[in-house]
Amino acid sequence: MKAGRGEEAADEKFEASRGWFQRFKDRSQLHNIKVQSEAASADTESAERYPHELATIIEVGGYTKQQIFNVVETALYWKKMPSRTYIAKEEKSMPGFKAAKDRLTLLIGANAAGDCKLKPMLIYHAENPRALKNYGKASLPVCYKFNARAWMTEAYCKEKKIPFKILLLSDNDPGHPGALIGMCNPEINVVFLPANTTSLLQPMDQGVIANFKMYYERRTFAKTINAFNSDTQQHQKKIN
Repeated sequence: MKAGRGEEAADEKFEASRGWFQRFKDRSQLHNIKVQSEAASADTESAERYPHELATIIEVGGYTKQQIFNVVETALYWKKMPSRTYIAKEEKSMPGFKAAKDRLTLLIGANAAGDCKLKPMLIYHAENPRALKNYGKASLPVCYKFNARAWMTEAYCKEKKIPFKILLLSDNDPGHPGALIGMCNPEINVVFLPANTTSLLQPMDQGVIANFKMYYERRTFAKTINAFNSDTQQHQKKIN
């Protein structure tokens, strides 16, 4: 901006109001994001080479977009409460709460065509948690065994009338190579992203994980509100 105005602006100090900055962000279509700590140490050279290497694997294997899947682990704090909320104008603050640290690990994935979302695999510290005492694991919206994922992809390929051969892309985490290769069906070719490139190459990091957790939180609160309303109605009936 100073260069455009010439020498007369060389010694001027630029100051902008909040409104000016907001309009500038809107015009420039800028948005605020959280910087991931691993991005600074990401291997950009390997990330730039990998798309060409992956294209070769896909071409040699003859994979279609429907046969290329990507999976990723993510931690889910399943008791987490929102960190922000709305309060009435006359209120200055709201009571705090102790953050629940109970977490579980989910493995989520989908194919490149976007028409097959895999049922998440759940990893929890207890094999039979008390909350699931009277529930059959087969009826849950998650998988406890990885071999069920092979069955899901096989059923999908049969429905789409395409050969059952899968290219599975995953992070190059130290615990992934041996575990995934050992548990996968022989028709599933597991390929790992280069080390230290997850923040640059992982497809599931492009909003999929964030949306998954957002919908989980929204559904959890909807069920909580419904349960609360149901209890309130039953209590009123007893009073009446």
